[in-house]
Parts: sequence; structure tokens; C-alpha cells
Amino acid sequence: ALAIDPDFTQARAGLGEALWRNFEVTQDLRWVDTALEQCAQAVELDELDAAGHVCLGLVYNGTGRSKEAVREFKIAKSLDPGRDLIYAGLANAYIAEGDLDLAEDTYKEAISIRPHYWAPYNWLGIFYHQHGRVDEAVANFQEVVRLAPDGYLGYANLGAAYYFKGDLEEAESNFNRALEIKPDEDLALANLGTLYFFDGRYEESIDLFERAVDVNDRDYFNWGNLADAYKWGGGGADKATAAYRRAIDLSESQLIVNPKDAMLLADQAYYLAMTGAKDQALDAIGRAIELLPSDIDVQHRGAQVYQALGDRQRAGELLDEAVRNGYPQEEIDADPLFGEIDD
Repeated sequence: ALAIDPDFTQARAGLGEALWRNFEVTQDLRWVDTALEQCAQAVELDELDAAGHVCLGLVYNGTGRSKEAVREFKIAKSLDPGRDLIYAGLANAYIAEGDLDLAEDTYKEAISIRPHYWAPYNWLGIFYHQHGRVDEAVANFQEVVRLAPDGYLGYANLGAAYYFKGDLEEAESNFNRALEIKPDEDLALANLGTLYFFDGRYEESIDLFERAVDVNDRDYFNWGNLADAYKWGGGGADKATAAYRRAIDLSESQLIVNPKDAMLLADQAYYLAMTGAKDQALDAIGRAIELLPSDIDVQHRGAQVYQALGDRQRAGELLDEAVRNGYPQEEIDADPLFGEIDD
């Protein structure tokens, strides 16, 4: 399209988004600047076309420039209020800014605009899940499954919500349904692997995490899961350390692009702690908690970091906070890392 018309704004914005999505998949840093350039050119070509602003907002969100992302998505919303991707991007930017009420309202607004589309329910379900509102997460993921019964993602996320509720039978059923639909999806493999890990079924968890790495070896989280399974499931200290270090390397490249990704920082802090890099781990978890103090996954990761580094008191404080906010006590009880923490 751009070969025919270099000034076609929507094609320019589409190219920018495609370049950014390519970075998300490959983690190849060379795509970041070219994506930003194309998005900026789209806005320059036509400031009244929402496509360029959406493209810019997407890249700004992904590079930790949340204030600028809010601005771009607000402009896009004023120009094209029917485009659902705008609401997802704006809500994500609000979360990064700490405006959780605005984020929730924005997700709900997306649902009101397209009530028969599954994606806004999924966005809102994830938001509730991250903030310990598990019953509301379940309700939204059930709606995803109802509206898109042939999609794996609804079942994968619904299983995760049931897992947090402590309903392991429903969790496993939904994870298996996700894998039936898409057998080679690393999220579904990792979810079921996590359930097996905390159920003490280590050999099965190792198999699933290895399959997840085979599907996507550029995802640091897959390597971190595999490292845990190796460490506690008999894979050997050397294999576990190598997997943790691979997770650290992959997360580091992502932090170059977005140094304000709190969950990424928290995960990296845990991997660093598990390899004995105390000072780096404490620095990373401190920044993560400062960025997203109310996120239960960040709180839980923080507890793991401090436990791995021998600070049981701080670990216990963060665990208490995470559980109060909705993190499942059953998982903490089953985590071999916390085996020595008293109730």
C-alpha cells in the first residue's frame, strides 16, 4: 500500500504497529526504533486520523512512556471512539500511572461499546485477576468463553482464575481445554505446568515447561518456570542455574526497551536472587514495588526474592500483604521456597 501511496496514513500506522508486534514476538531490539518512526510519520501525515495516535500510544506503552501514551490514546479516542484497541491501550497506560479506577472504568467503557466482543471482557478479567478480585475475574473470563468458545485464551485465563480461587479441578479442566484447542501454545502449557508444579507433580511440570520453551524460547518467563522445575524437581542445580541465567538475559533485553515494566523487574529480581545476585535483586524488586505497589503478583515475587536472600521477616510481610489482596494461600503453602516460613 505504501509503495502505491507513501502518504497513506493508515498503512503507515499499520506498518508501525506490525513492526512493534514483531519486536514483541522476537524481542529483537532493532524493530523498536523503526516502529516508533513509522508511527510518528503516520501522525505527521494526518493528525486527525486516529490510527497514528493508536500506533504511537502502543509503542509509548511498551517503552515505559505512559504519560505520553495516555495523551495519544486520549486523542485517538476523541477521533475514533469506536475503536476497541484504544481502550485497552489507554487502560494499560492508566495502570502504569497508578490510576486504577480510571483503568477499570476504561475497560468497562470498552465493553459498553462492543458488548458482544470477547476481548474487552478478557482485558477486564486480567485487570481483576492482577488485583485479587478473583470472582470478578472468573465472571469476565466465563463471558470470554461464552462469546469465543473456540478460542484457547478464554479457557487459559479462566483456568488461572479458578487456580487462584483454589478450585484446582476446574483449573486443570480449563487448562486442558485450552491445550486441546491449541496444543502448541506456550501460555496454556505454562499454566498447566504451574498447576502441576505446585501440586508436586514435578516431572510432568518439567515436561510441560520444556515444551513451552520449545514453542517460544524468547520468552524469559518460560525459562524462569523451567528453572524452578529443574531446581525443585530434580533436574539438577547446573540446569536450573543455566535456565535462570537465560531468563535474566532475556529479561534484561526487554528492560532496555521498557525500564518501567514492574512485573518484568519483579521477575528478574527473583531470578537474580535465585542465582545469588543479592544487590541486583534488591534493586530490581525495590523498583518493581515502587512502580506497582498494589499488584499481587509483584508482592508475591517480592516475597520470593526476600525469602531466597534469607530475609524471612520481609518475605513474610509481603506474603501477608499479597494474601490479603487475593493471592492464593494454597500456592504459597505448596511453594518449596517457602517451606520454612511459619504460619
